[in-house]
Amino acid sequence: MLINSLAIAVVSTALLLITSSMAAYAFARIEFRGKNALFVGYLATLMIPQQVLVVPLFIEMRELNLIDTYASLIVPTIASAFGRLTSRRHALSVEDQIPRLWTQLATDEIGSAQASYLASG
Repeated sequence: MLINSLAIAVVSTALLLITSSMAAYAFARIEFRGKNALFVGYLATLMIPQQVLVVPLFIEMRELNLIDTYASLIVPTIASAFGRLTSRRHALSVEDQIPRLWTQLATDEIGSAQASYLASG
């Protein structure tokens, strides 16, 4: 049982960090129409208690035939608004040097973003 829990926790955290980093970069650096409205929509989801989402998530997983699978535990956790909020705040603080960001992401930027990643993960 511990191995299953550990595997689900590691996979969902890794996917959360990946999707949060990509979304945070888009919200922080790319200009597109409706960016602020979409971000406010993400933040509005933080006000919805998780208990309210249990039945709709069950219905959604049943419709997708994901009942009793690992995917039903992982998929709902990879779209956290909190992860995008903390990662976006970090992406805004990083200098706007796209080549440097992509070439040294694994070393410098993840090292300096540990606080936001630890908070969201």
